[in-house]
Amino acid sequence: MKKNAMNSSIGRLFIAILVIVPMMAIVQAGILEPLLPSFPNLNIVLPLVIAIASVQPTPVGALAAFLAGLLSDIGVGLVLGPQAGASVVVWLLIALVSNRVYVESRATLVILALIASTVFSLARLAFTLQFLPSATQSVVSIIGEATFTAIVTILVTPALRSLLSPKSFESQRDFPSRRRSTL
Repeated sequence: MKKNAMNSSIGRLFIAILVIVPMMAIVQAGILEPLLPSFPNLNIVLPLVIAIASVQPTPVGALAAFLAGLLSDIGVGLVLGPQAGASVVVWLLIALVSNRVYVESRATLVILALIASTVFSLARLAFTLQFLPSATQSVVSIIGEATFTAIVTILVTPALRSLLSPKSFESQRDFPSRRRSTL
Protein backbone atom coordinates (compact mmCIF):
# COMPACT_ATOMS: atom_id res chain seq x y z
CA MET A 1 0.00 0.00 0.00
CA LYS A 2 2.82 2.42 0.89
CA LYS A 3 4.67 1.71 -2.35
CA ASN A 4 1.58 2.51 -4.43
CA ALA A 5 1.15 5.82 -2.59
CA MET A 6 4.83 6.64 -3.19
CA ASN A 7 4.59 5.79 -6.91
CA SER A 8 1.43 7.87 -7.14
CA SER A 9 3.13 10.88 -5.52
CA ILE A 10 6.14 10.56 -7.86
CA GLY A 11 3.88 10.35 -10.90
CA ARG A 12 1.95 13.39 -9.75
CA LEU A 13 5.22 15.26 -9.19
CA PHE A 14 6.24 14.71 -12.80
CA ILE A 15 2.76 15.63 -14.08
CA ALA A 16 2.91 18.82 -12.01
CA ILE A 17 6.27 19.66 -13.60
CA LEU A 18 4.91 19.01 -17.08
CA VAL A 19 2.12 21.49 -16.35
CA ILE A 20 3.98 24.12 -14.28
CA VAL A 21 7.04 24.69 -16.51
CA PRO A 22 5.05 25.50 -19.68
CA MET A 23 2.73 27.74 -17.66
CA MET A 24 5.70 29.61 -16.20
CA ALA A 25 7.22 29.96 -19.67
CA ILE A 26 3.97 31.44 -20.98
CA VAL A 27 3.86 33.91 -18.11
CA GLN A 28 7.46 34.90 -18.76
CA ALA A 29 7.23 35.22 -22.55
CA GLY A 30 3.66 36.47 -22.79
CA ILE A 31 3.35 38.77 -19.79
CA LEU A 32 6.67 39.69 -18.15
CA GLU A 33 8.85 40.33 -21.19
CA PRO A 34 6.34 42.60 -23.00
CA LEU A 35 5.50 44.53 -19.79
CA LEU A 36 9.05 44.79 -18.45
CA PRO A 37 11.38 44.73 -21.50
CA SER A 38 14.28 46.48 -19.74
CA PHE A 39 14.22 44.20 -16.69
CA PRO A 40 16.64 41.29 -16.48
CA ASN A 41 15.35 37.90 -17.57
CA LEU A 42 13.55 35.85 -15.00
CA ASN A 43 14.83 32.34 -14.45
CA ILE A 44 11.53 30.46 -14.61
CA VAL A 45 12.99 27.10 -13.65
CA LEU A 46 14.85 28.13 -10.49
CA PRO A 47 11.89 28.59 -8.09
CA LEU A 48 10.61 25.19 -9.18
CA VAL A 49 14.02 23.55 -8.71
CA ILE A 50 14.35 25.11 -5.23
CA ALA A 51 10.89 23.81 -4.31
CA ILE A 52 11.68 20.35 -5.67
CA ALA A 53 14.99 20.20 -3.79
CA SER A 54 13.39 21.21 -0.50
CA VAL A 55 10.52 18.69 -0.69
CA GLN A 56 12.19 15.89 -2.64
CA PRO A 57 15.94 15.64 -1.77
CA THR A 58 16.09 12.17 -3.33
CA PRO A 59 17.24 10.85 -6.72
CA VAL A 60 13.65 11.28 -7.89
CA GLY A 61 14.00 14.99 -7.10
CA ALA A 62 17.19 15.18 -9.18
CA LEU A 63 15.37 13.58 -12.09
CA ALA A 64 12.46 16.00 -11.64
CA ALA A 65 14.87 18.99 -11.62
CA PHE A 66 16.52 17.65 -14.78
CA LEU A 67 13.11 17.30 -16.45
CA ALA A 68 12.16 20.87 -15.49
CA GLY A 69 15.45 22.18 -16.93
CA LEU A 70 15.06 20.07 -20.07
CA LEU A 71 11.56 21.45 -20.67
CA SER A 72 12.99 24.94 -20.27
CA ASP A 73 15.77 24.09 -22.76
CA ILE A 74 13.15 22.95 -25.24
CA GLY A 75 11.36 26.26 -24.77
CA VAL A 76 14.54 28.26 -25.40
CA GLY A 77 15.37 26.16 -28.44
CA LEU A 78 19.03 27.14 -28.59
CA VAL A 79 20.97 24.18 -27.20
CA LEU A 80 19.43 21.20 -25.43
CA GLY A 81 20.96 20.56 -22.02
CA PRO A 82 22.50 23.66 -20.38
CA GLN A 83 19.48 24.54 -18.25
CA ALA A 84 18.88 20.87 -17.45
CA GLY A 85 22.47 20.48 -16.25
CA ALA A 86 22.35 23.74 -14.31
CA SER A 87 19.06 22.64 -12.72
CA VAL A 88 20.67 19.46 -11.42
CA VAL A 89 23.67 21.42 -10.07
CA VAL A 90 21.35 23.81 -8.21
CA TRP A 91 19.15 20.93 -7.04
CA LEU A 92 22.23 19.26 -5.55
CA LEU A 93 23.27 22.48 -3.80
CA ILE A 94 19.81 23.10 -2.33
CA ALA A 95 19.25 19.43 -1.42
CA LEU A 96 22.54 19.34 0.51
CA VAL A 97 21.73 22.58 2.31
CA SER A 98 18.07 21.76 2.98
CA ASN A 99 19.04 18.88 5.25
CA ARG A 100 21.10 21.20 7.46
CA VAL A 101 19.41 24.61 7.27
CA TYR A 102 15.83 25.66 7.90
CA VAL A 103 14.85 26.46 4.30
CA GLU A 104 11.31 27.49 5.19
CA SER A 105 12.58 30.83 6.51
CA ARG A 106 12.19 33.77 4.13
CA ALA A 107 15.66 35.12 4.97
CA THR A 108 17.25 31.77 4.21
CA LEU A 109 15.19 31.50 1.03
CA VAL A 110 16.43 34.91 -0.18
CA ILE A 111 20.07 33.99 0.41
CA LEU A 112 19.66 30.55 -1.15
CA ALA A 113 17.83 32.01 -4.16
CA LEU A 114 20.56 34.60 -4.77
CA ILE A 115 23.31 31.98 -4.48
CA ALA A 116 21.36 29.39 -6.47
CA SER A 117 20.56 31.84 -9.25
CA THR A 118 24.20 32.87 -9.55
CA VAL A 119 25.34 29.23 -9.57
CA PHE A 120 22.60 28.40 -12.09
CA SER A 121 23.69 31.21 -14.43
CA LEU A 122 27.36 30.27 -14.20
CA ALA A 123 26.65 26.55 -14.72
CA ARG A 124 24.32 27.29 -17.65
CA LEU A 125 26.98 29.54 -19.19
CA ALA A 126 29.66 26.86 -18.72
CA PHE A 127 27.45 24.20 -20.32
CA THR A 128 26.47 26.53 -23.17
CA LEU A 129 30.08 27.51 -23.91
CA GLN A 130 30.87 23.88 -24.71
CA PHE A 131 28.54 24.03 -27.71
CA LEU A 132 28.39 27.75 -28.54
CA PRO A 133 31.81 29.30 -27.86
CA SER A 134 30.51 32.75 -28.84
CA ALA A 135 27.87 32.78 -26.07
CA THR A 136 28.46 35.40 -23.41
CA GLN A 137 26.75 36.74 -20.34
CA SER A 138 27.89 39.76 -18.36
CA VAL A 139 28.32 39.89 -14.61
CA VAL A 140 25.72 42.67 -14.46
CA SER A 141 23.12 40.49 -16.19
CA ILE A 142 23.93 37.57 -13.86
CA ILE A 143 23.47 39.80 -10.79
CA GLY A 144 20.28 41.33 -12.22
CA GLU A 145 18.83 37.93 -13.05
CA ALA A 146 19.79 36.62 -9.60
CA THR A 147 18.11 39.54 -7.83
CA PHE A 148 14.92 39.43 -9.92
CA THR A 149 14.71 35.65 -9.61
CA ALA A 150 15.25 35.82 -5.82
CA ILE A 151 12.34 38.24 -5.47
CA VAL A 152 10.06 36.01 -7.53
CA THR A 153 11.32 32.92 -5.69
CA ILE A 154 10.26 34.39 -2.34
CA LEU A 155 6.76 34.89 -3.68
CA VAL A 156 6.36 31.62 -5.59
CA THR A 157 8.31 28.95 -3.68
CA PRO A 158 5.95 28.53 -0.68
CA ALA A 159 3.05 27.79 -3.04
CA LEU A 160 5.20 25.45 -5.14
CA ARG A 161 6.37 23.61 -2.02
CA SER A 162 2.84 23.01 -0.86
CA LEU A 163 1.85 21.91 -4.37
CA LEU A 164 4.82 19.55 -4.82
CA SER A 165 4.91 18.21 -1.28
CA PRO A 166 4.39 14.45 -1.17
CA LYS A 167 1.82 15.06 1.57
CA SER A 168 -0.38 16.94 -0.89
CA PHE A 169 -0.36 13.93 -3.19
CA GLU A 170 -1.28 11.36 -0.59
CA SER A 171 -4.82 10.22 -0.85
CA GLN A 172 -6.99 9.67 2.13
CA ARG A 173 -6.58 6.37 3.84
CA ASP A 174 -8.53 3.54 2.44
CA PHE A 175 -10.24 2.08 5.44
CA PRO A 176 -11.35 -1.49 4.97
CA SER A 177 -15.08 -1.72 4.80
CA ARG A 178 -16.63 -2.82 8.02
CA ARG A 179 -17.88 -6.32 7.87
CA ARG A 180 -20.99 -7.38 9.58
CA SER A 181 -20.29 -9.91 12.14
CA THR A 182 -22.55 -12.87 11.96
CA LEU A 183 -23.45 -14.56 15.14
